Amino acid sequence: LLTDDVYARLEQVSDDLDAAIRPAVEARGLTIQRVGSMFTIFFRGAPPRNFDQVKECDMGRFGRFHRAALDNGVYLPPSQYEVAFIPATLTDEQVQAAAKGILAALEAVDAPPPKH
Repeated sequence: LLTDDVYARLEQVSDDLDAAIRPAVEARGLTIQRVGSMFTIFFRGAPPRNFDQVKECDMGRFGRFHRAALDNGVYLPPSQYEVAFIPATLTDEQVQAAAKGILAALEAVDAPPPKH
């Protein structure tokens, strides 16, 4: 089932999502690492190269981002130590919806907390 066409589609879907979210990720001083159809947004200014550097990530901020992503319909791994896998079966509309949800989650993390 894994034909050249499937791999080409997978790369296109991954490229499209990356292109849609990378500028917003980097504008916030965060890092997105992608290899093929796998990606992680690290809440750290430079790409981590080892486990000690991953532990330097802002885990609290990542947790708020993860919750906001869920609230916006995007189901990402719940840990900064995990990678998201992009399926080849995503439609262009679903890629746009995922990008919109991730961008909204990034904005929510940047917003000041509500006053009670």
